[in-house]
Amino acid sequence: MTQPVLFHITTVNEETMLPQVRAALEKRTELIGRKKYPRLWRTADFFNSRPKISPQQKKRRNVFYIVVAVIDWVLSMMLLLPGFMEPEKLLALLLAGACAYGCSVALLWHRQKIILAVLSLLQGAFLCFGALADPVNLGCFLPLGIAGLVIGVLAVARRKKQKKNPFDRPARQFLHDQQKILPQHQLRAQFTDTAMTLFQEGGEPTADVPYSAFECVIETKDLFLMTYQEKITLLQKGDIAEGSAEELRGHFKDTVPLFGSLLTDIPC
Repeated sequence: MTQPVLFHITTVNEETMLPQVRAALEKRTELIGRKKYPRLWRTADFFNSRPKISPQQKKRRNVFYIVVAVIDWVLSMMLLLPGFMEPEKLLALLLAGACAYGCSVALLWHRQKIILAVLSLLQGAFLCFGALADPVNLGCFLPLGIAGLVIGVLAVARRKKQKKNPFDRPARQFLHDQQKILPQHQLRAQFTDTAMTLFQEGGEPTADVPYSAFECVIETKDLFLMTYQEKITLLQKGDIAEGSAEELRGHFKDTVPLFGSLLTDIPC
């Protein structure tokens, strides 16, 4: 580097920077995994490189399967009800209805559990009520009604929930801990040709870390996240007092073992 790069470290806005810190931690894990398990990642890259359908096509296909499943469910009820009333005479009808019912439940379970829950609970409520109200004529529908209630309850309990990013919690915890520490110290970070030095304003260096001791550096739009000696340091580009982010980026690429870049827009 032509000159040292100096950071006057300030607190990070947790909500604003959380997506970038989360993405940086995820990228770090990926880079370390690629280094340790190259064959596994080559296999994953092969499957990920296969052409994927567009979100619009995926949505249309999903709607098509849901419509087919609902129609299948209605037809299965039309076959099952008379089949349950006279199972000996209409055994073929009963078996066909059972197959259609199973297919519709499987499709809706995979595609849209809420619709399955509504249909199944309605099925269970009407058939159980009818069977209990008139056990002589409609009692045969009780097993089908109970099955509907069970499937409906299971569908509600197992409905798809929004998946949480596994890196969200460690990212929040790290930012929270940093906000506790930084206001108490006027910390500085200086990068030279050989090492990163951490020190307090007007004080002696608290850490002198050679680049060979770095595990990984991840750059995002506004941050540098560095891991070394089982520690993490997060620096904001806006805190640069001397030097430039471009100069530091080039130096990192030449000196640290693993460097990753996330300079594109990161989803929240």
